[in-house]
Amino acid sequence: MNLNIYATTTIALTILSCVPENPDYSDSPRYGNNRVESNSIRRMLILGDSIATGVLIDTKIGDPLEPSFSGNTLSLQLSKENTLNLDLNLLMTGETINNSYVVESINGLEQNYKKNPSAFFGGVNFPNDQVSLSAKLGLNSNRVINAAISGYRTGDVLNKALPDFATQKKDDVDLVVLEIGSNDFCSSLDPIELKAQFTENYRGILQKLSLIKSKPRVLIIPIPDVPNILSEVSDRTALSVAVPPFTEGSLSCQELQQNYCPRFRDYSISEGVALASELNKIIQELVDTFNNDKDPRFKLVSEVAEKNTFAGEMLSIDCFHFGNAGHRILSNLSYDAYINFTNP
Repeated sequence: MNLNIYATTTIALTILSCVPENPDYSDSPRYGNNRVESNSIRRMLILGDSIATGVLIDTKIGDPLEPSFSGNTLSLQLSKENTLNLDLNLLMTGETINNSYVVESINGLEQNYKKNPSAFFGGVNFPNDQVSLSAKLGLNSNRVINAAISGYRTGDVLNKALPDFATQKKDDVDLVVLEIGSNDFCSSLDPIELKAQFTENYRGILQKLSLIKSKPRVLIIPIPDVPNILSEVSDRTALSVAVPPFTEGSLSCQELQQNYCPRFRDYSISEGVALASELNKIIQELVDTFNNDKDPRFKLVSEVAEKNTFAGEMLSIDCFHFGNAGHRILSNLSYDAYINFTNP
């Protein structure tokens, strides 16, 4: 296929038939809208996965997209910072879209976030910094250590992120945000083996956090209601391309989700809900075990795991990660938990 030759061909692209993002989420009475500088926090440490790194946080789902093309490359300006470039020769296989290629292309956008403070929790120098926890707390990038990496599981936090942090010899961390577990849930491990491994790793993480000399407060973000959130969009078309009369094809949200999360290839929603609930119960029990009644240093942001906290329209272009609206709720809940933590 050569778009230089077929300059008059038509390209139609549809990304998630979602309602536009509600710009007033941050002003909702449920989530609060305070922006308070917290001078008591010298430094904040972030541990976690793609949720913590704010992958595709500035993707505006529901907004009209204006695709452009040059040669065989189709470009989608998703945000000020992100452009998705797709090679049509690789995108199309006959009349079907190569979903693995789309996933790989979207994953390429994550590199911007891995090399910088987290858009969700770190650094107010991001274009959508109004949704970050650090912006609410008045923390600039110099006061944030981002040790969160997309794709991380509990074992990675225990065996990679925390040892890396230890080598920095920072003794001024007053707040830790731990958000991990969704990738553990998505693993192909047998649920019994998964829960045993998850428990051991999470216990090890909390043990190491309890030994940090500066005795920081620790906000624990549980696993969101992944199964129900993703099921809301599973029957939607994520991407459709038509270059008539030569080829056309579409890609469903379900196909994308199965690339990100193998567990979605062969399980029921009820089984997924039960497993996520069991993993969150493990987190709750471990937090209760490690908390000291006289000086409770661990705070579980339990609302994150509730069924109606997030909705399918809050997902990003890949039908899997949260977009701006979802991350705004995450940061608001985290902020409220921190305020309640320090001012019970």
